[in-house]
Amino acid sequence: MHHTLKRGQFFSFDVIMGAVVFLIALFLLTTYWWGIRNSFDDTRENMYLATLRVSDLLMTPGAPTNWADPGAVAGQYGLMKNWTYQKLDIYKAKRFLSLTRPITGNYNDIKKSLGAQNYEFYITIENVSYPAGSASNPNSLICCDNNDPCINPCIFGARPTNAIESVSVDRTATLPSGEAVKIHTILWRNASTFTR
Repeated sequence: MHHTLKRGQFFSFDVIMGAVVFLIALFLLTTYWWGIRNSFDDTRENMYLATLRVSDLLMTPGAPTNWADPGAVAGQYGLMKNWTYQKLDIYKAKRFLSLTRPITGNYNDIKKSLGAQNYEFYITIENVSYPAGSASNPNSLICCDNNDPCINPCIFGARPTNAIESVSVDRTATLPSGEAVKIHTILWRNASTFTR
């Protein structure tokens, strides 16, 4: 007996094979999509953890605690007077400022010691008693010395230019005068520092 198919007929085997190929392709595409998504999430989480680490380090007195003294070598940079109170040490902040200038300072060495070697950093310390960008009482700001204008906030590191990704953390401390300051830490990267 000879079987002939008429136009529009098909075997159920064709349908099953088509469905299997479709499901395999859908599974592979979904797996690939979730893998890429998790990779981006992991990178973002690592950047956030690094930002927290840098911010935490700055909220310590550093090691040794006299790292800002002439001739002292810092094992860890911190901006506070001691471990007990969150009082900003103005001398440490001024020393840190001189070290973190991207052109004349030891910016790349500081990045490594802060554990931020894969990122750029930008830190501001703002006296919240004065509006940002204002010139104010020189005794209330840490950036006031012979080389820097007394402008609020004080800026450390590299300004985020063309950042494709950034994470920030804010902390508060006080000046020796008792005025509150906000320490804003940003880790960022642009296309040239972006690596996976």
